[in-house]
Amino acid sequence: MSEEKKETAESFEITNQDRFWMNNKLFQLWRFIVLNLKILKAVDHSKRS
Repeated sequence: MSEEKKETAESFEITNQDRFWMNNKLFQLWRFIVLNLKILKAVDHSKRS
């Protein structure tokens, strides 16, 4: 019984980690896009003046 419980707990941990890394990648991609937009806006602004 205890062996089975340990196994399920471990596999659950792995799925949890996978979800965390997926969210992390999405978050980094989002920050990357936002940063690029800010830079583009700044460049556009400096070009006009």
